[in-house]
Amino acid sequence: RVALAFSGPSYLELIEDTSPDETVNQTFLKDFPGGEIHVGGGLQHVGCMVDSVAELLADPEVASLAVLRGEVGPIQLAYLQPAQGAHPGTMIELIERGDYINRKIETIRAASVGWDGAEPIRAPSWNG
Repeated sequence: RVALAFSGPSYLELIEDTSPDETVNQTFLKDFPGGEIHVGGGLQHVGCMVDSVAELLADPEVASLAVLRGEVGPIQLAYLQPAQGAHPGTMIELIERGDYINRKIETIRAASVGWDGAEPIRAPSWNG
C-alpha cells in the first residue's frame, strides 16, 4: 500500500509492504546493515532527483556506496548506503529525472493544490 502526498514543495511516499512473498524491499531491509530495525516501520531513505544515475555511479567513490541499482518500470534508480556509523536505514535514493516520473510527481503535486482534506483516498489520474 502506498500513500503519495506533498507537504509544501516536498514529495512524500509512505509505503507499507503487505506482500506474503519476499519482495525487494523486504530483502533489502533484511540484508542492509541495521535495516532490521526498520522492518516494523520507520524512515528508510530520502530520495534525490538526478539527471543521470549511471553518470553518478561512474564515479568510483559513489559506486562504492551503492547497495542496489535497478529499474522500476521506466524509472532508473540506485540506493546508496550511509557512511559508516550513520543512523542505520537512512539511505539516499538516486532517482533519474525523466518524462514518466516527472508526470507522476506533477500529477500528485497538482492534486495537492487547494486540497481541503476531503476524500483522502483517491485513485491516481495518470496512466504512465
